[in-house]
This record gives sequence, structure tokens and C-alpha cells, in this order.
Amino acid sequence: MNDKRDVKAVIAVTSRITDVGDIEIETNVLGAVQRGVLRMEDQAVRSALIKLGWTPPGERQQ
Repeated sequence: MNDKRDVKAVIAVTSRITDVGDIEIETNVLGAVQRGVLRMEDQAVRSALIKLGWTPPGERQQ
């Protein structure tokens, strides 16, 4: 299976000046990228299972 997907990640960058005048910068890049990759992997597995005949739980007829 060769399925490409784009990742749109929100990267949060915060900064502040401490009481002693230092500048602290916090960047959340890894968390955003990991969540994007996990969502893509989950969707790829789900798509492959559906192609093999699996019916997702929410779509099963009663």
C-alpha cells in the first residue's frame, strides 16, 4: 500500500522574561509531529482493514 498523507501540525512557541532578565522559550514541536504521525498511521491501518473487508464498529448494521 502506498498512501501519502499531509500532516498539518500546530507548533506552539511560548516565551517569557524571568525575574532575573533571562529569556525562556518553550517549543512544542515533537508533540505536534507525534500526534500527526499517529493519526496518519491509525488512518492508514483503518483504510487497509476496510479494503480487506473489515466493517468499523460504528458502521455495522444492527
